[in-house]
Amino acid sequence: MKSALFYQSRDLRVEEIPKPVPASGEALIKIRMAGLCGSDQHRYTGDRPVAYLPIILGHEFFGRVEELGAGESGVSVGDLVVGRPFVPCGKCLLCHTGHSNICRSRVSIGQQRSGCFAEYISVPVSTLYPITPGVKPEDAVMAEPTGIGMRTIVKAGNIMGKRVVIIGAGAMGLLTLKMCIQAGALCYSCDVVSRKLELAKQFGAIDTINSMETDPIAKAKELTGGRGPDVVIETAGITKTFEQAIEMAGFGGRVVALGLSTDKAGVIPNTIAQKELEIVGSIYYVEEFGMGVDLINAGKMDYSGLISHILPLERIKEGFEMLIEGKEAVKILIDMEK
Repeated sequence: MKSALFYQSRDLRVEEIPKPVPASGEALIKIRMAGLCGSDQHRYTGDRPVAYLPIILGHEFFGRVEELGAGESGVSVGDLVVGRPFVPCGKCLLCHTGHSNICRSRVSIGQQRSGCFAEYISVPVSTLYPITPGVKPEDAVMAEPTGIGMRTIVKAGNIMGKRVVIIGAGAMGLLTLKMCIQAGALCYSCDVVSRKLELAKQFGAIDTINSMETDPIAKAKELTGGRGPDVVIETAGITKTFEQAIEMAGFGGRVVALGLSTDKAGVIPNTIAQKELEIVGSIYYVEEFGMGVDLINAGKMDYSGLISHILPLERIKEGFEMLIEGKEAVKILIDMEK
C-alpha cells in the first residue's frame, strides 16, 4: 500500500509498504480521506516525539471497513467509519473518573502506532464510530477536530451571550470560532494573518484583532467596552499568545489553553490573583467525540470556507510545508482517491 513514512524532521517519503493485517479486536480501514493537524505538523518538524522511526503520522481519518480481525463483530465489512485516534487503558483512576482523554497509558495512532497517512490502517473496533451514507468525506473527516472544539466549549463554561476572544485563526481557531458562535457567544478573532482574519469575519466574528497592526490586549479591551473579554481561548500554541490571553482576559474571566506550546511562559501570578482568573486546559475529548459525530451525521455542521486545500497523498509533504508557512493554508485534507 502507499504510505507517507516519516523518517526525521521534514523527511517524509511516500513509499510502498505491506498492508497491515488486523489483529483480534481490530478492523482494517481503507482510508478515503485524512486531515493534517497542527500536532502532526509539530511532529513533522521534529518538535514533538514519536515512539519509533520511521512511522506513519496522522490521526484524523474517514474510511470504509475492509476486513475484520478474528472473532470481531462490533462493525461490519463495508461500514463507513471515523475513528477516535487514541485508546485509553480503561483501568486507571483517570479512566474511571471520566478523564480517559488524559489517561497516562493511552496509545495514540500517529505517535505510538501507525497513523492514517496511508491507504489502509488497522485500529481497534472500540475506537470506531459509524458515518451515515451520503455524508461528504470532507465533512466526515472533520469529526476529530470537531470533538476537540466541543471539548473546548465545555471547558469554557456557559458562553451564551458572553464576549469571547479566540487567539489564533488557524483551522482549530476558526472551527472553535464557528462553534462558539453556534453556542451563542459574541466572538472576536485574533491573529497575525489578514486573510485568516477575513475568514473569521465571514464566519461571524463581530470584529478581528491583527496583532501585527495593533496591541492585541488594548484592542480586546476596547472592543469589549474596556472590561476585557469574559473568555479567552488560546489556540495558537505560542508562549507569547498564552501570556497575552492572561493579560487580555477581563476580571472574573476564564482562559482556556488549547494550543500546545512546550516553551515556558512568563506569567505574573498577581495578574491571575487580582483578576480571579480561571485558567483551564483542554485536550482531546471524552464523550464529545461521539457528540460531534452525531452532529455531522445529522448535517448540523458547516465546514464551508474552512478547508483550504485537498491534496493527493503524493503531495502531503507540500501540504505540511504550506502549514508551516502559515499564509494560505487553513485546513488541508488528503484525498486517497486523487
